[in-house]
Amino acid sequence: MSDDRWPRVKEVLAAALEASADQRPALVHDLCVGDPGLRASVEELLAAHAMSTSFLEEPLITQIDFDEAEPNLGRKLGPYVIEEAIGRGGMGTVYVARRVDEEFERRVAIKMIRRGMDSDVVIRRFRHERQILASLNHPNIAALFDGGTTSDGLPYFVMEYVSGLPIDRYADEHRLTTTARIELCLPVLDAPART
Repeated sequence: MSDDRWPRVKEVLAAALEASADQRPALVHDLCVGDPGLRASVEELLAAHAMSTSFLEEPLITQIDFDEAEPNLGRKLGPYVIEEAIGRGGMGTVYVARRVDEEFERRVAIKMIRRGMDSDVVIRRFRHERQILASLNHPNIAALFDGGTTSDGLPYFVMEYVSGLPIDRYADEHRLTTTARIELCLPVLDAPART
């Protein structure tokens, strides 16, 4: 879909989401008369919305246990010292770190593969992710500053640290509707790769 079509798609989608489920087909038909491409785009988004409602309203991971001992706290990686764990995923942990070489002050996020997840396949995927991040340049994507390998062979990368709540927690705490959650995610999803 072209960028110039998106405002109209968004407008019709918002109207449809505000209507009850049984009124949506007639409303979309009326709002898209003479524009089958618009209608197809809106219907596709409505179908995705119907399948994703539970995902948007119920988080996939309800709690991350940070009570377990974190062996990397205080660890130095280049000019950075790890201060705290702020997120965990399938293959790695994300930390907040502080630059300590006295060149300048900076807090950063460091993502590192967890010990035990360091198979050849996971390391290749992690390095691929790092390369993709290095090619992105958009105000809605945290900038990649650096990358490397720890003394024990674990790859990591250093990114811009953006403080605040994760987007899902923000949506939950502000009790956002599904439509508002979609609107909140659109700028993130719109972040293109640098060409």
